[in-house]
Amino acid sequence: MMKQAEKITAPAVINNSTSEQEIIITNEDRIEVLMKQGSEEMVLLRQGKVDLMKSVITNKSELITKCYEIDVSLSCDLSTSVMMLIPKYVSVVNKASNRVLSEMIMNFFEPMEMIHKYMMEQQYGGSREKLSRSKKKRKNFGEVYFLTENFITLRDKIDQKIVLQMQSSENPLSKWMVKLTDQQRQRTFSIDRIPTDPSHRRCLICGNLTINEPIENLQVVKHNLEVDKSYALKMAAWSEYVKESEKNTGKDCKKAAFPADPTNPSKTIRRQPIKSPYKSQVLQCMASTSKCVMRNSDTCSTCPIWCINSETGHRYPFESKCECPVCTSTCTAAYYVHNFH
Repeated sequence: MMKQAEKITAPAVINNSTSEQEIIITNEDRIEVLMKQGSEEMVLLRQGKVDLMKSVITNKSELITKCYEIDVSLSCDLSTSVMMLIPKYVSVVNKASNRVLSEMIMNFFEPMEMIHKYMMEQQYGGSREKLSRSKKKRKNFGEVYFLTENFITLRDKIDQKIVLQMQSSENPLSKWMVKLTDQQRQRTFSIDRIPTDPSHRRCLICGNLTINEPIENLQVVKHNLEVDKSYALKMAAWSEYVKESEKNTGKDCKKAAFPADPTNPSKTIRRQPIKSPYKSQVLQCMASTSKCVMRNSDTCSTCPIWCINSETGHRYPFESKCECPVCTSTCTAAYYVHNFH
């Protein structure tokens, strides 16, 4: 196995505007996220990691050339560090474990950022924003530029996931919290989706009356009803079998046959049925997508309280932005609840 070069990526420090605290992201945090292969938490498949590292090997010569330029410009020794990090053979990458691949990629985050920044300053006007605004003036980027972009984009995606995980873990309701899909996050408050139970209408996180039942709850209710129906049918068949067995107890007759599964006739019930687990319904706070977009008007507003102060009966001030507690909330809470319809 190839000996791993020393990790040179420094921990990232991110300012969290919501809590006004600094969140420190370590190398191990990034590796842990990179290693995850579950459908919801995965940021990059193993094959994607292999392909990314193969691109590094393919572009080794140009990468080192850029590093030499940076060494001269900044009086550093980036080229030596990068040469230590680049695997000598493609076979090393193909045979590497998921963790080793994740460590390889993580070690390139800082060097790739340095190279990307240098190329932007020397060739493309100094900022990604300027570059995006002047498409007609773009030059031929080259493979190295796109490679550095891929690493930076991947790192940013990982860091965003880590920040969300840290914010959720600090919440006392974290073990009941639900991960929202992109589609769910884009939804706005709907009067039709207000929970029937008044006790479920106020968000347990931000305290606003911005709770909706996601449309997915309909499938949860349907599933739970099917669980009840299936269990009832199986128990009815099993009860008949038990009665038949009790009648034949002590008699010189054939033992009662196990009953067929009424939900799947090709199967036989050989023991007392156990009810399948229920799914839990979800409550979602819509505060983060609730906005007042026009001064002194409800037109196009997605605020569920229309920015009205319930105590005074007047609208909240609209200066540079609406001061409504709902519209200014960034709450994205979604959590499990039980036994409600």
